[in-house]
Amino acid sequence: MPADYRAIRRENERRYGTGVRDYGGKLLPHRYGDRTHFIYELLQNAEDALARRVSWSGPRSVRFQIGPAELQVRHFGLPFDEADVRSICGIGESTKDSGLTEIGRFGIGFKSVYAYSDRPEVHSGREDLAIEHYVLPAAAPERTPREAEETVFVLPLRTAADAREIRDAVRRLAPRALLFLREIEEIEWGYEGDDSGLYLRETDADASVRRVKLVGEAKGQRETEQAWLVFARALPRPADGVARHVEVAFRLREDGGVDSVPERDTPLFAFFPTTLPTGLRFRVQGPFRTTLARDNVPAGDAWNERLIRTAAEVLIEGLRWLRDRNLLDTEALRVLPLAPDRFPEGSLFAPFREAVTGALRAEPLLPGFGGGFIPGRRARLASPRWLREVFGPEELEALFADSDGAAWLTEDIPAGRTDALSRTLQDEVGVSTLRLDTVLRRLGVRFLESRSDAWVRRLYETFATHGVRRPRVADLPLVRLSDGTHVPPAADGRTLAFLPGPPGNALPGVPVVRQEVLGSPGALSFLRELGLSELDAVERVLRTVAPKYRSGLGVRDRSDYTADIEDLARTYRTASVPERRRLVRALRPLAFVRSLDARGGGHRLSRPAHVWYATAAQQDLFSDLPAVRFVDHGCAVLEEDGVRLLLEACGARPLLEPYEEEQPQLATEDREQIRSRAPGADPAGGIACIEDWNLRGLDALLAGVARMPAAERTRRREMLRRELEGLPEVYDLAVRSGKYECDIRDGPPAAVQVPAAWMRRLTLSAWAPEARPLVRIGPPAPFERPVGMLPAAVRDAPDEAERKRRRDVEEKAIGFILERENWLRTEPDNPGFDLYRRDRTGRTTLRLEVKALSGSLDDFPAQLTPNEFRCAWEHRRSYWLYIVEGLAGEDPQIVRIQDPAGVASRFGFGPEWRGRSQPPP
Repeated sequence: MPADYRAIRRENERRYGTGVRDYGGKLLPHRYGDRTHFIYELLQNAEDALARRVSWSGPRSVRFQIGPAELQVRHFGLPFDEADVRSICGIGESTKDSGLTEIGRFGIGFKSVYAYSDRPEVHSGREDLAIEHYVLPAAAPERTPREAEETVFVLPLRTAADAREIRDAVRRLAPRALLFLREIEEIEWGYEGDDSGLYLRETDADASVRRVKLVGEAKGQRETEQAWLVFARALPRPADGVARHVEVAFRLREDGGVDSVPERDTPLFAFFPTTLPTGLRFRVQGPFRTTLARDNVPAGDAWNERLIRTAAEVLIEGLRWLRDRNLLDTEALRVLPLAPDRFPEGSLFAPFREAVTGALRAEPLLPGFGGGFIPGRRARLASPRWLREVFGPEELEALFADSDGAAWLTEDIPAGRTDALSRTLQDEVGVSTLRLDTVLRRLGVRFLESRSDAWVRRLYETFATHGVRRPRVADLPLVRLSDGTHVPPAADGRTLAFLPGPPGNALPGVPVVRQEVLGSPGALSFLRELGLSELDAVERVLRTVAPKYRSGLGVRDRSDYTADIEDLARTYRTASVPERRRLVRALRPLAFVRSLDARGGGHRLSRPAHVWYATAAQQDLFSDLPAVRFVDHGCAVLEEDGVRLLLEACGARPLLEPYEEEQPQLATEDREQIRSRAPGADPAGGIACIEDWNLRGLDALLAGVARMPAAERTRRREMLRRELEGLPEVYDLAVRSGKYECDIRDGPPAAVQVPAAWMRRLTLSAWAPEARPLVRIGPPAPFERPVGMLPAAVRDAPDEAERKRRRDVEEKAIGFILERENWLRTEPDNPGFDLYRRDRTGRTTLRLEVKALSGSLDDFPAQLTPNEFRCAWEHRRSYWLYIVEGLAGEDPQIVRIQDPAGVASRFGFGPEWRGRSQPPP
């Protein structure tokens, strides 16, 4: 039996008055931002009706049949009873003074249908009624077919345009309208038979989560399909007995991972979407108290704020569920509300950010590198990313024992500040970034020696692959030695480890890299980047020979000493220029040169810079002087050419060798002499040295001789005179001159040329007072015209083309000689001579210097360099000079001169020497 519509009508007339037909039209249908909101109201009615229908196994669908004159909405929920009739004909009940309404069967929301229809009808069960003037029920004929359990809403439409508007709204429903529904599984719609659509929901539920698949299809549109995970928490049942839930839904990708939902598609849901945007990338639904129109959820309501906090708890439960199923990946993290500027403190949705940041910080919810999950307080980002490849959990724990077990985040999260997720994890969750330099600073000996060989090899390979260069790690003990200990590649300029050489070449006590860490090209490449190499000749002698002389004791056996010195000289001769420098730096502070004391004649080992090369006459000249030691001529090995080269490189120098003084000391007489040669010189002005020359040991000799008795001074004077006359270098015009700039009263400084410093000191010294004011040294030049200094070495040529031409001419001359005579070539860059001969014992017996002339001696004289002349002077008759003339012609000639230093007083050899040419030796 249907409800008593007349009785209900009379009650509502008394309750609302008869004027409701006038003011209702102005107030009730227009409380919604969208006229089509009534669609959601009808769906809500169907959802509630299905929920109240216990054990219903029939259809769970809602159908919208849209025609030009009316709309029919059909479902199979619990049929209407009198309570439903009274509810749908009422205006709704307010809750206290808030102006909010709770979700119920019907309320003021149903009045939204009057935006399109003046007399809606309901046909359900035994009820067939029309609602007039918003609140007045009236019996209506059952003028449309319906099934026995079906409820049908009929809305007569005012215009065909209304029908089209409703069609467009139903089309826009999309599958999302079904997401949070638990009863309706299908929404079907049709428009005049030529336009239709279908939305389906399939749910697979367990105790804590529902997997929802939404499918939508419409005529003329591509079918859509979405998968969602819906996490829910049930609230206490209200008086109507219908269960209410707070729910959080994540959209899923095709691979099952969590996908981000665009912000524009994430309003807050009160079963259906409201107009309140959340800014979230997932959806939240709950029985929020809404405005009377039920399309908005205002903030500031205690119930709604409580539901938001509950939803935040549900979100954390959902994150745990995703983690336990390995679905909480980087893309899922990007969905979470982490940015404080978008969810500021005090805002309605701030509890989501607060709950998420707190959970991520304290719980293992962040995906780790290589699998598993870690809490944010332990999580570390890697910069660069490849740090994760070699520094695993064990290494991080050992390196950062004070960080409560640091662990890497997944490689999908980049370090730095450009990525939004990385930035918020660092700022809000407390994730810190480990940079390469931070890790390198912790690579100490104790840590490295506790790692396996395989790990150390992988460290080398990784550093090589990613371009870690020597300056960044040069001080770190990265090199694993054969005994398992670790050292830096070098310290104080000294190599501390070497790569293993061929089997059998290892020297006892020499540190080599452990073979087990060299099992790949990458590891070897990195160690070479550190500067490591196989044990070279220089390092070998520094480790085997040099230590014997570090204390100054050396070796007792003369043959052992000879072998050591020859080894050093041979190594120096064959080493590259950088290696020569390294050898010299190491040998200079060592006392390895046998020396003779000038005063007492005692022998000992001295540093090279503390001894002098001296002829027998020079030793006599410098005898009895304090702090003077000579290279021991009694030790034959020290007289060999290669040894002498090494000792001179280490600081041993010939006595009375010219050298350029940087800041010569000027006596008063010197200053007067310089100013006297500069007209207009300022007596108080300055004097600056441009170039000046002295002789090594001369100052000490003059000071020592000055204290000797007169007779001894006379003897030493004559010895010195002979010595100076025999030194070829002093005949060089440059060595005999000093150049200075003298300040002038009016005008720029004037250049002044005076006798060299050694000549001035000889003049002023007490050793030869009768020689003042000028000491004449040496015989006059053998020919009148000045001899210009020819380029003495190829490097002195003005440009590369000229240097190449001279090299070619010299090489042609040497080849010309070797075709005719039996000589041996010297090592490259050997100073003093080009060719030599040996006796049967291997000792050098003859030395030959070659000078090459494209033309003849008539055009230009040949000339020896100071080193060549010195070598000629030391070896006298065992030294030959070959001048090859006419190399540009067809019949070159050789001028052979034996003992050139003994028969000439200058470096130059002109045409007059043809007559003195000799047969070959």
